[in-house]
Amino acid sequence: MGLYQERLGARGYACLVPEPATMDRLVTPAIALVKANRVAEAYAPLAEAARGLVARGARAVVLGCTEIPLGLQAGPALPFPVADTIDALARAAIRWAKPGST
Repeated sequence: MGLYQERLGARGYACLVPEPATMDRLVTPAIALVKANRVAEAYAPLAEAARGLVARGARAVVLGCTEIPLGLQAGPALPFPVADTIDALARAAIRWAKPGST
């Protein structure tokens, strides 16, 4: 959809996305695994896709699909910054609903 790329680009960030082959081979099957409640199996392909972005020059990875953070939580933390959009949305909703909270 380009939602994050558009918003981040407007703020001066250059965005990388997984190559179509990476989406077909790793990301899409991993998302299907999470949807099938096989979350632990989704970790390895999602971690590989994230590492591929870092290898291409990404300094951080935005986990922009709701299933991706769930799959990556099933294994060890990645050695680079990740932005969990589910967590960020929850924190923003709490701040909105309860001013003064963190």
